[in-house]
Amino acid sequence: MAGEKAERESLPMQDLAKKEYGFSWQQQRALIRCSHALSEEEVRVTVELARTHGLPVSAMGLVVSKNGLRPCITREGTLMKLHTDPRGLDGIETEVLQWADEANGCVARVKCTVKVNGKPFVDYAQHSQSKEDSPKVSPEAITMKCIDQAITRAVRLAAGSTMPSYEEEERQEQRLMAKE
Repeated sequence: MAGEKAERESLPMQDLAKKEYGFSWQQQRALIRCSHALSEEEVRVTVELARTHGLPVSAMGLVVSKNGLRPCITREGTLMKLHTDPRGLDGIETEVLQWADEANGCVARVKCTVKVNGKPFVDYAQHSQSKEDSPKVSPEAITMKCIDQAITRAVRLAAGSTMPSYEEEERQEQRLMAKE
């Protein structure tokens, strides 16, 4: 009985994935997050990777780096995977350990706990003004980005995703390019 319920709950993601696998490569290209104009071959490889991981094409992102394109899973894809996990998502909780403000050098620290079938998966994030491209970013924006990072990391951990996070990899690549 429990197996049937889990199977029914995961159907929407499976249905979406099957639908997206059947799209033309041009339609699939529009679903993949990437700042690079993707070739037909790059799209096909990404679709096969999505299929291997049981993900919809729209859950995929490619990060442009010096070593080529790195396949990643998007935040939405990870959340979708977690919400359809047969173990059952119990909840996502965040705790701001330190709010960014002028007194602490605009550094935020956040803890996120994702509970799946009663088991907690915990991860942390730290974000600061020095990690931003703009020195005028507000302390509130720094704290919100930190919350987002902690959630992304804990959700990936809980979902058992072996693929890197598109958002974190893209941010890292942008930082590296800015330093050059």
